[in-house]
Amino acid sequence: MTTKPDIEAVRAELSVLVKNMSKVATDSDAAPRERLKAIELMLRIAIGPSKRPALDSDVVAGRNALNALSDATICLRQIITSTKSERVRSRAAELAIRIANLKR
Repeated sequence: MTTKPDIEAVRAELSVLVKNMSKVATDSDAAPRERLKAIELMLRIAIGPSKRPALDSDVVAGRNALNALSDATICLRQIITSTKSERVRSRAAELAIRIANLKR
């Protein structure tokens, strides 16, 4: 069973996770699929928890993720225009739409 201090430690790591995923998302040397996975994870963090109330650490991580997603939208445009794979382009376009809807 997970104890409360363990859960708090995991939640504190959300901000570190967002920082690392932001690096992957904006790394032009990373594979497009890996960049998309990183962006999708940041999007999930930005949306926040769905089955429990958001805690302070969730709010901070969500705000950091939202800021990182602003930079990631440029990367999504690059992926859409430069990738030959229709599946990757489609997924990038879907993520761009989800990010735009999140910011409204």
